[in-house]
Amino acid sequence: KATLKDVEKALDYYNDIATREGGSAMVNPSETDFTKAPPETKPKPKPKTPPKPKPEPKPDSKPESKPEPKDPEKKETIEDWKVDGSDNNVDTDIWVHDQKTSAENAGGLKSLTTHTKNQVKANLDVVDDSGDLPIIKVQGSKWEIGKYGRNIAMRMVDKPEVSVMIPHRTPLTKANIDFYAEKALQYHKSEVADEAGMGKGFEIAGNEPMACVTLADMSDELTGRTAKDSEGLTGLMAQRYNVVQAPGGNIDASKRGADPVKLLREHFTKLTEAGVNNIYLSIYAHGSKGAMHFGKNKITPSQLTAVFDEFPDVKFTTNAISCYGGGLAEHMEKYQDTKGKGKERVSVFTQAKGDVVNYAKTNKKYVTVYNAALANNLAQGTGGRPGKKMTYGEAHQKADRYAKLGQLTDAEVYTSRPNAPSAHTADLNDMSQFEGMA
Repeated sequence: KATLKDVEKALDYYNDIATREGGSAMVNPSETDFTKAPPETKPKPKPKTPPKPKPEPKPDSKPESKPEPKDPEKKETIEDWKVDGSDNNVDTDIWVHDQKTSAENAGGLKSLTTHTKNQVKANLDVVDDSGDLPIIKVQGSKWEIGKYGRNIAMRMVDKPEVSVMIPHRTPLTKANIDFYAEKALQYHKSEVADEAGMGKGFEIAGNEPMACVTLADMSDELTGRTAKDSEGLTGLMAQRYNVVQAPGGNIDASKRGADPVKLLREHFTKLTEAGVNNIYLSIYAHGSKGAMHFGKNKITPSQLTAVFDEFPDVKFTTNAISCYGGGLAEHMEKYQDTKGKGKERVSVFTQAKGDVVNYAKTNKKYVTVYNAALANNLAQGTGGRPGKKMTYGEAHQKADRYAKLGQLTDAEVYTSRPNAPSAHTADLNDMSQFEGMA
């Protein structure tokens, strides 16, 4: 009684396994006619066996004793949810290697279309257009200008780590280019200050149990595959921290009628009732400037922090891949933690500024360049691997720099303060707040 949709799902699963394991034998459901029912075959009747006679009860035999009722099932504890964090874990090593190779050669800037190049020549101070990328002069400095995805982006020739992605359809006027060049300089200045403060260390957990939770749109190929190919992060985290993962921790918020707020609340309640007070939340969803979307369902930044506020004793770290940061950056800038008591109780990492999109690579594994670089950095010096172990803050900082060089996206961090506005990137009025990490 399987429907065509059921069969196609099964074949998709088979194809994914077959090709991922190195095979090439794929089945195309469109080439198979599932509408024709096979001829019915009636099973041969089995020969009847005569019933065995019941033994006569002995006169002095005692009635059979009924088994003792079983003890009610014990509630799961934190120990039942503990994730294996042993060194030299082959599965984790393979996953880390895949992340590293997936993020390599992110591509960087591509050449402009002829139409856009003509606009640049007409409106901007072009000092060299002999190569694929025109070089323009902005406030006395030379910048390369090109394209990444559908966005225009530019980076400083002498300091390529100083770069910025310009929102889609922004007119290429001198005033706009000056504005975004200044933003790039400010972001870089903040990041240099962040690096100076990283020695103090920003960490997401100590020795206490930390639960890894994902909230994903599994109905979408890009976000769903990215979530699936990122599952190894939990094992890597377990080599650094005391990680637990409760059943149901990989939440698909794209199911019909699902409420992401309710799903998070229920799972967080389950965790806190077991004694977990530190949660690392990964969000794999498309984003707009006001929400993160899971098919036809969504969660807004204010709804997310409202859920966090329902658990004032819990430390939350959120890593969102959403375009525009899902609006989290703008919300966190105004958010004040009036429920919790500790500094940095709510920390939010967005992989793109609030006015631009994020990108994912799909040539090997489905990853964002930032996440892949973050994993590679977190893996150093842990799990028996060589290298100096970094704090989470240092790993983020280097991942941010790597993503900026490769695809010119610029990650951002906001971390809460009790009864005060959150600290955030480029908050240069208070240099002690190094991107919220110091």
